[in-house]
Amino acid sequence: MDASPESIAETVAALRQRAGLSMDKMAKAMGYKSASSYQRYEEPATYEGGYANPKFVRRLESALVGKGDPPITREEAWEIAGPEFGPLPAMEGTRGTATATVSPGVIAGGRRNLPLYAAAMGGDGHVIITFDPIEYIERPAELENVADGYSVYVVGESMFPAYKPGETAYVNPRLPPIRESDVVLFHVPPANAAECMIKQLNNWNHRDWTLQQFNPPLEFTASRTEWPICHRVIGKLNRK
Repeated sequence: MDASPESIAETVAALRQRAGLSMDKMAKAMGYKSASSYQRYEEPATYEGGYANPKFVRRLESALVGKGDPPITREEAWEIAGPEFGPLPAMEGTRGTATATVSPGVIAGGRRNLPLYAAAMGGDGHVIITFDPIEYIERPAELENVADGYSVYVVGESMFPAYKPGETAYVNPRLPPIRESDVVLFHVPPANAAECMIKQLNNWNHRDWTLQQFNPPLEFTASRTEWPICHRVIGKLNRK
């Protein structure tokens, strides 16, 4: 499936038809009152801003998975949400078709269990994160139940003054992207030594991320095909 609004709408309609559901039955299976509440999800205009909303996809998954011939899978349902989302619970460590192999902290047995990963400057202002913890630090409350949450030692000054070299960024790989939030983007599922960008996410569509850095000030786009993995930064620990 390509990422065009037409393709996403066609995929939703094809999954419903494969499950043998009318629009009315589909709406009820998803918890909507009537077919008119669901119908727009089979129209391309609904997806002009990008992939399908994860809240809608969760309903779609609940209504369709296991139905049809062959049975509809969770992966098929979540394909329309884009490569940065995954259907499985956070504890299972999966995002879409890519496995998030970041090393989890041990949630039981004390709070000093959040892995801290080292970073080094790469080419074109990108960062190389080595996914072998240099130490374990105290887990913030926001990551208390996120098994694959992690932290990164910040290098470089492209996000100064929001992030200063030597500060620690807290990352929740399970949260969907939101506008005007800070994110870590990867080419491939993070494992071993992975190239990434830490930027502010201003906007996105089905083709590109619109990103912001602060030093020097620059807004630019990056292809979602080249940078499909998006993890949200939820906070930071100031350097001491």
